[in-house]
Amino acid sequence: METSLGAYVEAARAGDLEALETLIGAVQQRVYGIALRMLGHPQDAQDAMQEILLKVVTNLSSFRGESAFTTWSYRIAVNHLLTTRKQRSGHQSESFEELAQRIEAGLAITTGGVHETSADQPLLVREMELECTQGMLLCLDREQRVAYILGEVFEVSSQEGAAILDITPDAFRQRLTRASPAPARRCVAICRASVASSIPPIPVAAIDRFVQR
Repeated sequence: METSLGAYVEAARAGDLEALETLIGAVQQRVYGIALRMLGHPQDAQDAMQEILLKVVTNLSSFRGESAFTTWSYRIAVNHLLTTRKQRSGHQSESFEELAQRIEAGLAITTGGVHETSADQPLLVREMELECTQGMLLCLDREQRVAYILGEVFEVSSQEGAAILDITPDAFRQRLTRASPAPARRCVAICRASVASSIPPIPVAAIDRFVQR
């Protein structure tokens, strides 16, 4: 895919709109995913994605092919989001206690007055996993957060993660190691407490899964 994208870059630079659409399509979904996990709000993530893709398009002439097009695009995304998150930091805060209340409220809405069957559990478990993962990310600093998103959520290699963040592979692995253990344990404790009394009972092992990668 990356080899063919190089040809699309050249075509897009020459004014080929279909080639440009192909390039955007190649990175759009992951750019949105990174933005959502960095910002925590779908509308903010959607807005950020549009801004990032605009930067990708307007800076296409500066792409030299020294890294993969996707890696180059994700570097633009990360740089944009690190700045955006810093600007939002004074306006957005959510403690783990607030997260627990939100999870409990969601369980009440989901289970209140409804007789769920085992068929409902996978969706509810998935919702809990997403809430717990987002909650864990709340207590990471910006550098650790983006390292975790790249390395654990999107499973990029140390080499690609290093290229995106413009650091060495060893430094990327160190950030990823620092990002994982303590926040994950804190969040799992809250999630385990929140789901313990749910009806129907949610398998706690499923909630633990996201920290056992």
